[in-house]
Amino acid sequence: MTCGNKDLAKKWIESNSYQLANRMAFLHFCKENGIDAKLCYISFLNGFKKTPRLNVGNASDWEKIWNEEYHNLQLTEEQKKKIFHVYIDCSKG
Repeated sequence: MTCGNKDLAKKWIESNSYQLANRMAFLHFCKENGIDAKLCYISFLNGFKKTPRLNVGNASDWEKIWNEEYHNLQLTEEQKKKIFHVYIDCSKG
């Protein structure tokens, strides 16, 4: 993946979104090689009750987190269409 904007490239590497950036680079690699790949994230709800600062209780809070990462990485609408999310509620057992 070629990035002519050095500031953007630095932002990808130094961000908390490095894993997402890496996965987006892999999706780009797949696309360039004729593979129509998708990315699926499994996000856990109520999974860190013992560590409240890490606990996310609902899908809309996760969506805010993801949208912030998408914004930080300047993902296009086309790139976002390749990402899917599944939410699993750990409090339901």
